[in-house]
Amino acid sequence: MAGLKGVTMTKVKGTVVWCMVFGSLCAGLGWAATQARTGGPNMTGSEEARVSVVEVPAYVFDRDGNPVGDLEPEEFAIYEDGKRQNLELVELIDAGRQGSQWHGEATPMPPEAVAAAPIHETRRHFVLLFDMVFTDMAGIKRSREAAARFVTTRLGTGEPAAIFSFTRTAGITMHANFTTDRHRLLEALAGLGSSKQNVTMAESAGLLYRSRPGDASPGMLPDFFGGIEESLDAIPGQIKENLFQAARFDRFTYRSVVRDYLTDLRDFATSLNVLPGRKIVVLFTAGYDARLAMFNDAPSGTGDPARAATGRDSAREKPDGLVVDLATTAMSCFSASDCRLYCVEASGIQEAESDRLGGGGSEAKSRRRDSLAFFAAESGGRYFLSDNNLDRPLAEVLRETGQYYLLAYSPRTNEGKGAYHTIKVEVTRPGLSIVHRKGYYENKAFTEYTALEKDLQIAEMVVNDVRRLDGLTLEAQAFCFPIRSDATASLSQVLIQTEIPSTEFTGRADRPIEIVGFALGPHGAVLGFFRGQPRPHGAALEQRLAQGGLGFTSELLLPPGPTRVKVIVRDLKTGAIGVRDIDLHVADYRGPGPHVASPTFLSTGTQALKLRGDRGGQESDGGPDSEPEYPLRMGQTELVPSCAPVLANGRSIPLLLKLYDIHIDPRFGRPDLQVTWGIVDLHGASRGAPQCKLIRIESNGQGCADMLFDIIPPRLPAEPYRLQIGIHDNSTGDTIEGEVHFSIAP
Repeated sequence: MAGLKGVTMTKVKGTVVWCMVFGSLCAGLGWAATQARTGGPNMTGSEEARVSVVEVPAYVFDRDGNPVGDLEPEEFAIYEDGKRQNLELVELIDAGRQGSQWHGEATPMPPEAVAAAPIHETRRHFVLLFDMVFTDMAGIKRSREAAARFVTTRLGTGEPAAIFSFTRTAGITMHANFTTDRHRLLEALAGLGSSKQNVTMAESAGLLYRSRPGDASPGMLPDFFGGIEESLDAIPGQIKENLFQAARFDRFTYRSVVRDYLTDLRDFATSLNVLPGRKIVVLFTAGYDARLAMFNDAPSGTGDPARAATGRDSAREKPDGLVVDLATTAMSCFSASDCRLYCVEASGIQEAESDRLGGGGSEAKSRRRDSLAFFAAESGGRYFLSDNNLDRPLAEVLRETGQYYLLAYSPRTNEGKGAYHTIKVEVTRPGLSIVHRKGYYENKAFTEYTALEKDLQIAEMVVNDVRRLDGLTLEAQAFCFPIRSDATASLSQVLIQTEIPSTEFTGRADRPIEIVGFALGPHGAVLGFFRGQPRPHGAALEQRLAQGGLGFTSELLLPPGPTRVKVIVRDLKTGAIGVRDIDLHVADYRGPGPHVASPTFLSTGTQALKLRGDRGGQESDGGPDSEPEYPLRMGQTELVPSCAPVLANGRSIPLLLKLYDIHIDPRFGRPDLQVTWGIVDLHGASRGAPQCKLIRIESNGQGCADMLFDIIPPRLPAEPYRLQIGIHDNSTGDTIEGEVHFSIAP
């Protein structure tokens, strides 16, 4: 680490704003870094945010097109709106190496500054965008296969990707939000262009699919593409007609299609600005006919971006100003959103010219290349001409984007009103070329976010592994229970308890929030999700919210094994976000008993408003009739878990033990058990045992028993602890164990 001067924080009208000259940083907490470097969503009322740091990736190449990695900070100069800025960071990012190389002199930083420093998102985020309008069937097939090979064999470990397409009927469609789960990406590619595509669960922000029984397994590439010809032939007739009607288009209609196409690209590029870090957009397309779309009497195309931009060889040629402006703006938005756009001509060498919008002939193909050249020139990207093997251009994309310099500066003035600012980067070493984002937009208010932008913000929390974010205060905990239904016996029932303190609702009892949770398995696979929007109505409920806060209980059905549950709470007015991670090992209750569910302290005696959400979405073969009932109950009474139990010395708190597959003594209708208790601190040292009193026990005669205890802790310092519980069955000799975390109140 070098060349860094520390971090300070300033309070501005209720919002923390980073005033930075970067500290000790590493890749990971992407959205938090975005808040620091671009201010986050603008607040309303008395709250506001300002852009404080701008990051600019700079790709530097020698005369042969090879990346250059030995530049010094003094060889760079950066300008915003024509005014030179002070570079505060020059970092060489190399995707092929562990970590980064830093330039400059080291400056010691206090530990609190290091801990508070925002973290760069240095990974590449790949966007695979499929043009389903101007590309023929063979090109779509070729693009899908190349994309699947890219995902399977070339996508770097931990590098997220997303799948989108453009059609006339639906515009830009998200098939998979940003994820590192290759399984999901291949699922999305399998359904692309097919009438049998998997259904995206919209409430999951596009991170989960509900696969129908009998769908192809995504385990191997051939399973996806063995029947692609039949899959494409199965496209509904109306959509196919839209794809092939170019030959009957008059120029006005064709231009209308292109305008819609460019408008959607512009809006899509703007949405990508929500996601921090480098976005590599690969557009698989055959391009649109530049003459028909943009000019009244344009010459034959040559792939010349200058001619494509001006559209004239002589003064009598008049371009369509609206189309040209849309194309220019769309490409500018890609650059401003920190995207590099790579256009891959998907039509191949031997294309059927009459099968694509715009008609045939090598001259028409050349004019379509003009549009691709224009895209590349205006966005700072590249385009690749027809090649039946699309693996080569994708490999070149990886090579080009694998190494770059991350530059950062603090703009001298910023209004925080969504204004656009130009950026120019220069290198003093002769013989080098440089590609960089040409500008950036200040952040807009969260209330102006589109649905796609809101989903991308959620995906940012998940894919960039944001484990804690305190824009909104919360606590969360998970509790595991077995399922007694045969249809879902391979899964466990997990309760997620989220608690938001009353301070978040002081003076804002009607604050609109949503609570979203994702269960993540190995390699980032989304195993299930829940989503809820608590909306208390009435003065009494709002008063409880303001006095005691909110407790929200959700349910998930999850397979056994290590799982991370990410709980996200978002203010739907300001965009403020709180994130908590819960690491747990979902128990496997399928083996012979006895079993104990998660020991649970119960929430009692609080003024909090307690709500329970619907069961979230998850991949389960069990139908509605097999869904398990709410597990945390005793008799007919539903109970509420305590998310972060705080015990007071000398005061009791109820704790519930739920036992399964336990031996029930027929003489008494209850199990014959011996329960032992012990308290340990976070270092594993024994801290004695609590006073415990069994106040109620119930058994259903089918091997299940519920035991309710009053727990009084010994006098302990105000620290976190674990309560360890041993349960010995005197009838069978079996012993089972459980534990629960708690802390002692000051």
